[in-house]
Amino acid sequence: MNRRISIVLSLSMTLNALAYTGALAYAEGKQVDDQAGLVVEELISNDNLKMEDVSTSIPKAGTDNVTNPAMQLENLADVKAKIEADAKVVIELPTSIDQGQSIISGKLVRGIGVSVYSLTDKEFSDKKFVPTADALITNSKYNVNTQDGKFSLALNTANLKPGSHLAICIYYSLRQADGKIVNKNYFINATYGQAGAPIAPQPQKPSQPIDERRISGDDRFATNLASVRKTFTSSQTVVVASGNSFADPLAAGPLAMKYSAPIIFSDKAGLRPDAVKLIKELGAKNVIIVGGLNSVPASVVKQLAGLSVRRISGNDRYETSAKLVKEFGPSRHIIFTDGRKFADALSATPLAKKLSSPILLVNGIDKLPNNINSYRDTYIIGGKNSVGLDVENRLKSIKGDKSYRIYGQDREATSYQVASVLKFSENIIANGNSFADALSAVNLLNNGGKNLILVKKNSISKDNKELTENKANYIIGGYNTVSKTILAY
Repeated sequence: MNRRISIVLSLSMTLNALAYTGALAYAEGKQVDDQAGLVVEELISNDNLKMEDVSTSIPKAGTDNVTNPAMQLENLADVKAKIEADAKVVIELPTSIDQGQSIISGKLVRGIGVSVYSLTDKEFSDKKFVPTADALITNSKYNVNTQDGKFSLALNTANLKPGSHLAICIYYSLRQADGKIVNKNYFINATYGQAGAPIAPQPQKPSQPIDERRISGDDRFATNLASVRKTFTSSQTVVVASGNSFADPLAAGPLAMKYSAPIIFSDKAGLRPDAVKLIKELGAKNVIIVGGLNSVPASVVKQLAGLSVRRISGNDRYETSAKLVKEFGPSRHIIFTDGRKFADALSATPLAKKLSSPILLVNGIDKLPNNINSYRDTYIIGGKNSVGLDVENRLKSIKGDKSYRIYGQDREATSYQVASVLKFSENIIANGNSFADALSAVNLLNNGGKNLILVKKNSISKDNKELTENKANYIIGGYNTVSKTILAY
């Protein structure tokens, strides 16, 4: 018998009864870090919704369904109107998924959980179905975690055929003005591919990946621009940094994320013509150059005539980093990482995004910032060979138990530890031994919550491989940087 599929999106929303204006206020849920006491729950989970595992509520195959009644399928227009009336936001849901497409995207509200189930022909024709564990083809713990509600969810399309019908389910709990909680759920029809359409092969040139899940170009500068186009359609501010060294772009990452600005690479002679063109296409009005004249030449200012351009730089990477921390402004958190190697600083970037914190590059002997007491807590990313115990001990002497270190036995393991703490549902895969393409991962991390997973060119650790399962995964760099053997695309 043909199997059809149903996409289940579970949304948890609560109206704020104290300020009842229709705005949504989300109940916060604590997440326990089962890796050990590396990070306090309050700090990491403070603005996250509880990741709700729906698998326990899914009846097992062959058992009677008592708690889960059959779900009724409805049309998109009716359901969209109901949800938008409750959420006070415009939502976007896919009703047609292209054949061969393994990721669905849309826009809902932060905190939505998305799961996909298969349906039999009879369930679809009856417009009713009961979700079962055997029919689940995605991660049951997936939650939309972006502030703007945009999401991407990986689908297991191995058993799908053109014309398969889909159903999108949205569930949420609504707190009314009288304090009562009303549970709502809706299921919407959608379609995968076109019935009877042949499955055409998708040719690829090994040197020019065309899969939308791999972001790459002919060189680091082309990859950089591809990462910007993947993430940004417009931006008032642009950060320009050297594409030939890692320190300045990584130190600038948190500031770029704070301003929702892309980082565009300059070459030794200045910006390439396609970079200047892209800056204009983005509608940028302000440009922040990071690094001295040896990193980003004075000619860049002339290339950007008509825009407001300023430069942040110091005598070395550490002074530049310190100035960027000052430019970042007040924060409850600050992250310390090794300024001599790029891997740990790159792994720290998703944490900086999560905590809205700056990253300070250190070399093991740096003086601590004069305003260290203005930060509620401090984080070190990397082992003692990266950021020495002397720095850690000085931090602990000032911050006590509000100083934390996250690290692994190597750079790949450190990226795993950070990702395990953050628990984001999307991943960026980058080569941990080559910074040329990996630096552009900062642009991909700018939009929403994503883990950064470091790999070798031809291999991925067992732990990091597990993090990619049933997730939306994006690779930064071509096959010479991250081979096709890693994720088969």
